[in-house]
Amino acid sequence: MATKDPARRVVKPVTREQGDRQFASTLERGLRVLQCFSVDSPELGNAEITLRTGLPKATVSRLTHTLVKLGYLERSQGNAGFGLGMGVLSLGYPLLASLQLRRLAAGPMKDLADLIDGAVAINVRAHLSVVAIESAIVRDVLGGNPSVGRTLPLLSSATGMGWMIGASPDERQRAVRELEHAEPGSWARSKPGYDALKKQFTQLGYIKLSNTRRINTTAMALPLRRRPGSGLMVLSCVLDINEQEKEVLEQRAGNALLATAQIINAKLLKP
Repeated sequence: MATKDPARRVVKPVTREQGDRQFASTLERGLRVLQCFSVDSPELGNAEITLRTGLPKATVSRLTHTLVKLGYLERSQGNAGFGLGMGVLSLGYPLLASLQLRRLAAGPMKDLADLIDGAVAINVRAHLSVVAIESAIVRDVLGGNPSVGRTLPLLSSATGMGWMIGASPDERQRAVRELEHAEPGSWARSKPGYDALKKQFTQLGYIKLSNTRRINTTAMALPLRRRPGSGLMVLSCVLDINEQEKEVLEQRAGNALLATAQIINAKLLKP
């Protein structure tokens, strides 16, 4: 039987601009099916995909059948579910390879993870979430194997808010449109928190949120610098915190995060 995620990951349709005749709805629906899968939900059946996407059962059945034929989904052995196929990896690998993150950032990220005794990641936006494309883990602070491919919400995580703060006005406006299309009013409810974190970023050079995913933890994030035309990436870390040493631990981790970002930025921007 296919695995069900207790906190079901609902995948909303991407906003279609009014009058956009070039938008391929069938392609968007197929990609929406692929976005249902995650580290926490590696196997899903048609019924669960239907619930997550809001698409008709017959449409989901045709899409999963086609995606299996193309190699982007594989049938799970012994049940009626599906998992991501190697075709997805073949699509993503050229992008990951071109980023050269493993060669450039692996060392500094591992040093930071060792120092804070926690987890470090570099993340990019993927629709309504941010997804880790590189990670270094010493302690699994949040649980659930926080490795490459893990997603976090755009508006209720330090990493997601780090992306929103670092985004250009056009990028942020597109993200807000998608968020409002998926959940009307979500940006208005989150805007005060965004404004407070933006002020915090101006003061510290990074943002931090405590106890958002698990009690006695602090997550920190900051946007990395980028070349013109390249996508925005966010460096994040999460560590265990005890109340007695909270201020000292957070200050040490924040300073280390800034130093790590400086090293990675220099490597990413090197001619």
